[in-house]
Amino acid sequence: YEAIMVNARQKELLEKAQRAIVSCREALEAGMSEEFAAADVRIAYEALGEILGEKSGEDLLDRIFSEFCIGK
Repeated sequence: YEAIMVNARQKELLEKAQRAIVSCREALEAGMSEEFAAADVRIAYEALGEILGEKSGEDLLDRIFSEFCIGK
């Protein structure tokens, strides 16, 4: 892997995304409702989108979540 330079804000957002992904995995492994995992996925997605300068795409998230029947 190549090293990349990140500023403090990007580092904080990467750490936030990592925590959310870990939390998602733990929720799924513990057999918790998919809503908990979905919330963590959304947090990670938004943090990464903020690094890339993108707004969170509600349409994309809704499409992803609907395909997995989360919350139904």
